[in-house]
Amino acid sequence: MTFLTHKDTADRLAATCKSYVRIFINEGNDVTTAQRLKDALLSHGGIDGLRVVSKETIEELVEDIRKIPTISKLNNFAFHGDSIVC
Repeated sequence: MTFLTHKDTADRLAATCKSYVRIFINEGNDVTTAQRLKDALLSHGGIDGLRVVSKETIEELVEDIRKIPTISKLNNFAFHGDSIVC
């Protein structure tokens, strides 16, 4: 029986991503920017189970970022609306 670790899974996905980039480059494209890397990974129908986002996409999704001072000192808490219950 073979057990896969998270590293095994990540290595397999990385190899697939590298293959897509290599194919994209062999077709005469370059991969010198984040956008071109995204284009390469989404080429030929993309990779099953892989979602590719860019920094611009992430910034569009972030609407409200609030920082909680000393949050790293807390454990065993829950968020209820705007409150934190310990």
